[in-house]
Amino acid sequence: KERLHKNPLRVLDSKDEGDQKIVEGAPSILDYLTDDAKKHFETVKSLLDDLGIEYEIDSNMVRGLDYYNHTIFEFITKVDKAELTICAGGRYDGLVEYFGGPETPGFGFGLGLERLLLILEKQGIELPVDSQMDVYIAVLGEGANGKALELVQALRQQGLTAERDYLGRKIKAQFK
Repeated sequence: KERLHKNPLRVLDSKDEGDQKIVEGAPSILDYLTDDAKKHFETVKSLLDDLGIEYEIDSNMVRGLDYYNHTIFEFITKVDKAELTICAGGRYDGLVEYFGGPETPGFGFGLGLERLLLILEKQGIELPVDSQMDVYIAVLGEGANGKALELVQALRQQGLTAERDYLGRKIKAQFK
């Protein structure tokens, strides 16, 4: 209940049956968009259409963080008859300014990598893993860490796949 006093829109996202009955008859937030917000929303939809990306508009969706403005989104999939959110986010143009910075447009999302991997596993989807590597730098001692990192970065900038030891292992363990 306290969170509903802080952010009344959270009632739209409530799992409580009583709250859901209230929301059923509530007006749609889409009917109260400003002209600027309507134009922004239409542009987002048009761009998604142009890219052939299917979407579903959910006027009851709410992000848990109050700094979002304009469009918010979720990527959802079904696993074992349950809908799971893979990632979610949206626009937050006023966030940097809120913390004392300059007016800065913003957009972001959160993705649970572990959740994504579990969903892929349950759906039987294997990620293509290219285990080939052009160069591996074996690092002998703490003093070589900085130079090994520079060398790996230089190799990567030339288009090679390069890696190095990050765990401070002995040379024998690195060769394995």
